[in-house]
Amino acid sequence: VVVVDLDGTLTISDVEGHIRTLRLGQYDFLHSGACDFFTKLDELGMRIVYLTARPLDWASASRVHLENAIQQSHTLPPGVLITNSTGLTGALFTEVVNKTPHIFKAQVLNELQLTLIHGGRVTEHPVFVAGFGNRPTDIVAYEQVGMDPSLIFMLDPYSNLKAVSDPRLYESYSDPNALLWLLPRLKHRVPMEKVGRIDDYTVRELVLAEDREQLKMAELQARRLQQEEFERAREQADRARPAAMPINAGGGSFSSLTSTMAPLTRVLRRLPMPHSWAAAPASPVLSARPPWLHRWQSNRSAAHQQRQFELLVPALQVFHRLHGHFAVPLRFTVPESVSSANEAGRWPTELEGMKLGTTLSRFLKVSATAKAPSKRSSLNTVNAQLRELGITDVDDWKRFLWEEVTVAAMRTYRSVHGDLLMPVLFKVPHDDDTWPRATWGYKLGYWASELRRRKRNLPPYQLEDLDGLQFDWNVREARWNRYYVPAMQRYTELHGNSNVPQSFVVPKDDPEWPTELRGYRLGQKVSNLRCGDPLGTGSTAEDEWQEVELIYKSWMLLKTLHDEEDGDAANGDDESQSEEQTER
Repeated sequence: VVVVDLDGTLTISDVEGHIRTLRLGQYDFLHSGACDFFTKLDELGMRIVYLTARPLDWASASRVHLENAIQQSHTLPPGVLITNSTGLTGALFTEVVNKTPHIFKAQVLNELQLTLIHGGRVTEHPVFVAGFGNRPTDIVAYEQVGMDPSLIFMLDPYSNLKAVSDPRLYESYSDPNALLWLLPRLKHRVPMEKVGRIDDYTVRELVLAEDREQLKMAELQARRLQQEEFERAREQADRARPAAMPINAGGGSFSSLTSTMAPLTRVLRRLPMPHSWAAAPASPVLSARPPWLHRWQSNRSAAHQQRQFELLVPALQVFHRLHGHFAVPLRFTVPESVSSANEAGRWPTELEGMKLGTTLSRFLKVSATAKAPSKRSSLNTVNAQLRELGITDVDDWKRFLWEEVTVAAMRTYRSVHGDLLMPVLFKVPHDDDTWPRATWGYKLGYWASELRRRKRNLPPYQLEDLDGLQFDWNVREARWNRYYVPAMQRYTELHGNSNVPQSFVVPKDDPEWPTELRGYRLGQKVSNLRCGDPLGTGSTAEDEWQEVELIYKSWMLLKTLHDEEDGDAANGDDESQSEEQTER
């Protein structure tokens, strides 16, 4: 169980949270990233308990708040809501007069633990594995019920998230490093069957963090190059400006007035060109700028885009020379000459910092929708050059990358390994001619897990291609049918029974075992089954596994199922005995 306080922990403010959520219906008045953060914990098998000192009279409104809270299409996961049962007067007395909400919280959490114990919960793992609050009294309450202090988190008034035993601050729940700090410590407090899911999730989050860092560095480089371009444009504008410009009939000149306002000019030059003119107040100095400068500003974006389009072909030629294909990733940015990725000046200077992937995608969209003859003419020229390179009949670059990289990598993986059950960390090897050149270095394992997670949001053409590839949407079910069932059948054939020791691993050099099963940890899987969790997920609420639970949760029935059947030798007594055992 993960315990989450409401006011000030989920909501941005303590008192204001009451007013906005309960009275004004502003259900999204939450700390940034709260819904996504706790949804991820829920996906890992944690149960969320919402604990609040609000009176029982406000329980219904609080449930409405939790059910309707949404942030960027993410909602809060379902969970138990525990309130103060003493009513409004008792809640005010506890919070305002005595200021002892920790006594109430510790009491109800202990009662919850005792209820689970009386209900038959027997395990060495604690009930409460993590807690989130916003006051020191929350820390006291959580520690009194046995929570590890390293897994107690506090939210300050500025939405910063901090673990009690860790000096670092995280930018609210939206900071991915907070979850990466929590997960490795969390897996030591949960049952073994959940550890594998936490490890897989941690790997996925690490890959995402790496991609975010690379994207951040590319954006910083692009922003710096853009700033340098603005500075060069200002210098050109300064050189082209007339030496003197009359301001009014009373005398004075533009140059003399500018020299007296040199400090202001230096400040304005530090601002980006379009924003500095738009944000500056009206004055004789700024209103006296040449008319050609306004035209340059209005046409600059279109001219810059056209210049980027003209650089597409030479950039693609260099990319093909370096990588051997034209499947440019959407996030690819041409490296600078000072970076290690551009050793020996492999990229021309005029291409440095160019966002080649996004520029190519934008060009295809503009080319498909442009109607003006003048614009069509310049676009047709670039299109003709792209056709000469071999890029033809491409309207959507994302779909092109999907077919040339993702689908091609999956087909190759299936031909090599016989399935699409690749590990999350699997990356297509470099310099291996078995794989298409465009797939080298592709993080196939990570993206396959993302496809499974985002199945409901995938476009139809991707779903159609994946169905054609016989893509396994449920990895656990596929591994169960491909590895577990054949391994149990083979073990029974070789040993005459299905009493697999927990330490048993299929031998890697035993010819009596199929090649695809060698090294399979059958004993560990059987141990999970004996504990009542055949899939190792810790969850028994999924509808699609009802049949599996019915058949495999009984160890006696599993043994009967995998024993060799001899239908010809079976008599009526054996059949009735089997029927009785199945019914039992």
